[in-house]
Amino acid sequence: MIERVLQRIEVAPSGCWMWQGAALRVGYGVINGGDGHNYLTHRVVYEAAVGPIPEGLVLDHLCHNADLDCPGGPPCVHRRCCNPDHLRAITRAENAVVAPHLRRNQH
Repeated sequence: MIERVLQRIEVAPSGCWMWQGAALRVGYGVINGGDGHNYLTHRVVYEAAVGPIPEGLVLDHLCHNADLDCPGGPPCVHRRCCNPDHLRAITRAENAVVAPHLRRNQH
């Protein structure tokens, strides 16, 4: 599956590996695994490059955190980024704290 994902990635000037295939309504890239299940593309690439995502953790897009102009949510372009260097495994609580669009809305 990783080979199929890598064939549909375009590298952006920002260094983001942008998935060019299907996406969920919430904006994350998705690929059919051929086993009746769909998989999030950023998770597929991360697990192939880094290893399994520890149970209870989610992937944080560092490229999103650095873009203070990104509105977040479904229109966030960073949700299609699959660059493993732009991803880190953190808890859901940590992910909510580091999201810049959430910080701006709290003020």
